[in-house]
Amino acid sequence: MQESPNEWNRITKRLQMLEAVQEALQIEAENNANAAWVSSSEVKKRMATRGVDVESSLWP
Repeated sequence: MQESPNEWNRITKRLQMLEAVQEALQIEAENNANAAWVSSSEVKKRMATRGVDVESSLWP
């Protein structure tokens, strides 16, 4: 069966998304194994020291 260019583009995009999910799962597993997660309050603190307005409406 001959695939159209649009179908190949869809397949390529899907593959890229699956690769990104795989990478995220790998990073999550490594962070869990190394207890390397940073809390949201720590992220805010680090960003504030770099001049980011962490009190904006973008932060919960």
